[in-house]
Amino acid sequence: HKKMSQELNKVKVLMINGDIEVKYDTSLVDASSINKEKEVIDTIVKKILKLEPALIITLGTVHRSAQESLLDAGVTLIMKTKESQFRKLLRILDAIPVTDLERPEPIDSKVLGYCNKF
Repeated sequence: HKKMSQELNKVKVLMINGDIEVKYDTSLVDASSINKEKEVIDTIVKKILKLEPALIITLGTVHRSAQESLLDAGVTLIMKTKESQFRKLLRILDAIPVTDLERPEPIDSKVLGYCNKF
């Protein structure tokens, strides 16, 4: 996003091995499922923001409302990273990839990677 930071210092990085999206059966879409999707995305974003990352890198896509919420919180987002680059960044940043954001448990801060400048 154009409004996101271009240079970051003393960065906490969250690496997400997948999407920040809601997975559901598209044949069952109605108004209540759309409201539920919004609630689930809001819950995921709140869980992410508790870790206070300055940067999030994902292998997949990010729901539009999640992008906007992260932008409002000042978090820089890199989406659709190539898997080879993602793996290199995991090693360099000493991060642990998060795979399931929809689980009710909070995300452990041990998964965060760190770097002085990005």
